[in-house]
Amino acid sequence: MKERISKSRGLLILFAVIFVMSTLWAFLIPWTWSTIDDPGFVLSLKAATADSNVLFAIWDHIISAAQNEPAWGVFRPAYWVYLATFYLLPVDVAHGLRMAMLLVAIAGPLVYIHRRGASKSVIAFSAVLLGIAAAPLTLGLIFLSLQELSGTALVGLGLMAKRSWVRTLWWVIAAWFKSPFAWLLIGYAVVLWRRGEKKLATLNASLGLLTLALAFLFSRYGSYTAPRSRTGLWQIWDAVYNNTFKILESPMALLLIAVLWWLLWTEGRIKFRSAAIVFGLGWVGYTLQMTQWEVTFYYFGPILFLLGVFFVMTLDSSTEVNKLRIFIGLFLAVLILIVQTGGSLRFGLMVNRSLITAEECLQKVGSGSYALTGEMSSVVTIEGELRIMQNLELRDPTWNGEVKFEDGTGLATNSSDYALVFGGLPVPEGFAPHVLCGSSEASIHERVR
Repeated sequence: MKERISKSRGLLILFAVIFVMSTLWAFLIPWTWSTIDDPGFVLSLKAATADSNVLFAIWDHIISAAQNEPAWGVFRPAYWVYLATFYLLPVDVAHGLRMAMLLVAIAGPLVYIHRRGASKSVIAFSAVLLGIAAAPLTLGLIFLSLQELSGTALVGLGLMAKRSWVRTLWWVIAAWFKSPFAWLLIGYAVVLWRRGEKKLATLNASLGLLTLALAFLFSRYGSYTAPRSRTGLWQIWDAVYNNTFKILESPMALLLIAVLWWLLWTEGRIKFRSAAIVFGLGWVGYTLQMTQWEVTFYYFGPILFLLGVFFVMTLDSSTEVNKLRIFIGLFLAVLILIVQTGGSLRFGLMVNRSLITAEECLQKVGSGSYALTGEMSSVVTIEGELRIMQNLELRDPTWNGEVKFEDGTGLATNSSDYALVFGGLPVPEGFAPHVLCGSSEASIHERVR
């Protein structure tokens, strides 16, 4: 009884920490909507709720997504519900909820191994390792429409669940955010079958395979995905070969170094438990599926995170080691955490800060034509020009300017009144070098008359 009360108290403390950290993230930082999808969804829901009841607006958005997404080519029914509800939230609350998702994703494996009886040192190292593995997922804290973070949060909730069927439920929803998570259901089916839970194993395998089959069919006929689908055996192998080199870059190398360093200093051992089998199969399946699409930037998030969870599930601490060796084992991992995850967070916050500066300056300088130039990932793009204007519409409906992406043709800079420069790059020719409004990260420059 005392042990059960202690574990319940521990969970309450954990969720309290998640709540506090998410609240601080939400309200201590000024926020805007990102340049991937976000303001478009906000405006759409805003218009719908102005014309009808909120519940009717939500239902209409879900039905609309269900009708249109097959033509787009992506199977993600849980996401249809997400975009119809999440974007009703104020921008700061929405960012706080995304931080809660990240923390739940990390906390899930820790709760699982704590329940299994892992030592304090293994739990401490696992927390740091999962932080390292979550580095690419932090992009989902800024670009709120990304399904990778939503899916991993549901994976974390599944690991917190004690009952097998509840875990299955959470992981099905994860797969219906991002279909490659279905490989976890298949991995779980293998483990459940070996345990003798054959009905639930069959259900997991069936739902996993059905999800993958529907995702495949959608991708083959969708207007967005079909042009990038690989059809021939050589094309499929070529994609696997080339994307494998992208996977084995510095984030992956640093994760592996942290694990090896810990094992060497603490004389730790690897033990392939059932959960490791689930995440091993899940990681292999997820990674191979994504090699047929893309494995860099935010697409890499679940690939690195699932591998991190796999390692956490294999760690064993049966040998006695002194505190100094544990400290040394943790030290390098903490340094990698600061560099890798800290760097990713810094980038995301810089993007958010730059967008706020740009929006404030566009509002201050006023209506006119602006050439979108410079270099900032997912901002200086053809979509970026639209999302920046949509954010201006949310901020100030009377603003009547135009932002046009400079795509290298010179048309935007030749015809615009101002240049909106991101990333501190040189001002385009024909515009004054002095800053009319802004900072080193985002600035507006007037055309030389």
